[in-house]
Amino acid sequence: MSQNIKADGEPISLRQLIEPLKEPLKFNWKLAVGTILCGWTKFTLPMGVPLITGHLIDHVLLQAPDDQTGTVLLQMAGLALILVTAVCITTYYRFALAHQLASSLQHHLRKRLFIHIQRLSMQFFNRHHAGSLGSRVSSDITYAGVVVERGLIQMSLDGLSMLTVGGYMLYVNPLLAVVCFTFLSMNAFLVRRFSPGIRKGRKQIQEKQSSVTGRAAEYFSAITVVKAFAGEQQSGREFTDSSNEVRELQIANSKLLGSYQSLSFSVVMACQIAIVLIGSSLILFHPGTLTRGELVGFLLFVNIINGSVQRLSDAMVQIQDGFAALERIHDILKITPSPEEPANPVNKDLTGRLRFQNVSFGYKKKQVLFDLDLEMEAGKTYALVGPSGGGKSTLTQLMLRFYDPWQGQILADDTPLSRIGKRHFRRQVAVVLQDPIIFSTSVKDNIGFAVERPTQKDIEAAAKAAQAHDFIMELPQGYNTKLGERGVSLSGGQRQRIAIARALMRNPKILILDEATSALDSVTERSIQDVIDQLQGTRTVVIIAHRLSTVKNVDEILVIEKGKLAERGTYSALAKQNGIFSRLLKEQDMSVASKVA
Repeated sequence: MSQNIKADGEPISLRQLIEPLKEPLKFNWKLAVGTILCGWTKFTLPMGVPLITGHLIDHVLLQAPDDQTGTVLLQMAGLALILVTAVCITTYYRFALAHQLASSLQHHLRKRLFIHIQRLSMQFFNRHHAGSLGSRVSSDITYAGVVVERGLIQMSLDGLSMLTVGGYMLYVNPLLAVVCFTFLSMNAFLVRRFSPGIRKGRKQIQEKQSSVTGRAAEYFSAITVVKAFAGEQQSGREFTDSSNEVRELQIANSKLLGSYQSLSFSVVMACQIAIVLIGSSLILFHPGTLTRGELVGFLLFVNIINGSVQRLSDAMVQIQDGFAALERIHDILKITPSPEEPANPVNKDLTGRLRFQNVSFGYKKKQVLFDLDLEMEAGKTYALVGPSGGGKSTLTQLMLRFYDPWQGQILADDTPLSRIGKRHFRRQVAVVLQDPIIFSTSVKDNIGFAVERPTQKDIEAAAKAAQAHDFIMELPQGYNTKLGERGVSLSGGQRQRIAIARALMRNPKILILDEATSALDSVTERSIQDVIDQLQGTRTVVIIAHRLSTVKNVDEILVIEKGKLAERGTYSALAKQNGIFSRLLKEQDMSVASKVA
């Protein structure tokens, strides 16, 4: 089929589907040419078998034996041995090169897709499970490789084989050749008729399988909650329901595949029977038009060409998985990375000064920030506080340029963030989250993440600044200790200190601490607070705080309420005012007092 119609009505042409394969194919063109040449030779050489068989029947078996009979048999045996040896060699290179080509294409496509996904907006990641995205760069890429190996390569080889064999069949007997081609056209009609439905079904199956993978990953990552709430039955039930949906789609698709395969096989068998009957009639009633040896040879050619048809039919089924995967890959690659990279980025070292000018922003249709105006001076420490849902975390996401404002602009040293290269800007910014992300790699790799050629000395210096060096040295292999998924082998305070060390390793001009101590015990919180206090004056520090007692030493507190800057000032000044901060402070004091009581 030349195109497939998406659910939203937008047509996807075959050219669009295979577009992601063009660049890696161009890069690996020598492998592709070598594979096709070896494959064409591998398919062409077996044509010698029908020719040898027909010659033996007409000139040996149907003739009285004479002195030359043994010599002819030996000659035919020698020729057959040469053919078998040549087929053996070309078959090896045909498959070895094809697998190398497919592996190389998968590597290039996997790399391109992974890099592209990383550049997409945070809204995209909020809509997709991590497990589902993992499926895109693993199983989808594997299926896409099938399009090359079983599609482009196999079809081109079988197409060349059919042209070569078909040309010879026309030379031997045009009538029988036309009969054979008629049945072949019937198979081509079946391919055209069944392909769209099979591809649609395979895409639905892959989408559901990705959903199942994402659901499983979600439950496994939250296994503590599942076990603590005795939720194994509910999670198992929901996973079973999702898996059952995959099973039902597979059953429906198998019925369509069964219909296609049965009709295709019947056409092949009917072709063979028709050739035998018509060929026998020609020998019996029209002597001289066809010899017995030519009929047997012709049947063997029909088997060769039907073998190509059958391989094409099998490949067509497998290719639908590949096309479905390519369609899913196309759906991702067509998404424009957001925010957009500036055409001519201004890349300069920053001081850490940030200014929000009339910034309005929200998610989808829900506005969160309204005409926000504020400025943060370089080297000062700021705390963002306020009621939940007021827009504090949204503000930090804008600082990191995960999003662009709906209105207004954010400036770093008087330069709009939209004009600074994203990579350049983010290399001068670091963030520590409330629930720190720890990779399953070593401590050293975690602290040195995304830093070019980090030295052991620099890593240890960052760890010491974050008060993490001592406990790291107590780990089994020190800085080379593998931490496991999400750092499960560490305490919350240890994970937080490694996250701070990773942030300090970048020597950022702007450091954002998003509720970095809210989930810790008071002792651990105090030690981390000491680390934060030591950073004052060295860089711009922005602290999102829930516990107001932790922001007593900051230079200025910014109170955000309902998406607006409601108050700003020092801790002591705001505490004396009868405002929002004062109210929040009293509510927290009352909450602490009630817990103590």
